[in-house]
Amino acid sequence: MRNWAHSARLALGLTLGVLAAPVVATPPQVIWITDALFAQNDDVVLVLRTIGDNHGSHFTTQTDTFLLTVDRADGSLRAVAPVERVVDHHLGEPEIDKTTFTPIDGAVNPYAVRAELNAAPLADPVVTDWQLARIAPDSLQVVEGEEVTHRIGFDALRTQLAASVRQTRDLLPVLHGPIPGAVPDPESIDFARECSADAVYTRFEMDQTPPAMARMICEDREAGGVSTYWVTVPAVGG
Repeated sequence: MRNWAHSARLALGLTLGVLAAPVVATPPQVIWITDALFAQNDDVVLVLRTIGDNHGSHFTTQTDTFLLTVDRADGSLRAVAPVERVVDHHLGEPEIDKTTFTPIDGAVNPYAVRAELNAAPLADPVVTDWQLARIAPDSLQVVEGEEVTHRIGFDALRTQLAASVRQTRDLLPVLHGPIPGAVPDPESIDFARECSADAVYTRFEMDQTPPAMARMICEDREAGGVSTYWVTVPAVGG
């Protein structure tokens, strides 16, 4: 009887301890970037960039969307425009749940811009075996079979990516925080260790090999965010 009573008290104590403990720990603030190809014409590629931010909560997601106009020739940004800023709070309680669309000066409709530029719709391509992007020890490369057709060194890649991220983030600064280290920082990315690459977008031209665009996925090992970027990669010998 004593053993049974002792076991019962122990089980009750454990149960109460579990019930009293927090159900979900507060997560760190994580900010991540996701690029998606949207349109293209002879001169530019339009990229939709979203910057997500969990505000350090399981129940909040802020999504800032931008339209990037990327020069096909060198990957520079001809224009960056905001599209929308949305903050979604979802606790599963109708009285509390709320989705807020924040008014933004200079916001554009990406479909209207696409039509104005007479740009054809474009989507992220499927990864293929015959043409893909890869991270080498000192560069991002595009390969066809065994041949390296496009290459960009890490220094040039960092410069391109840092300018792109800075322009979008300056346009709509962090709304909550920021907590140091939470914002993706291309200046501190270890491309060889923290990034991979896969899909490639190229435009066929008869008389030359134009720059390619490659998709790169980078994981922030400290903050835990995963960002996806489309970057311009010059042709080898171009």
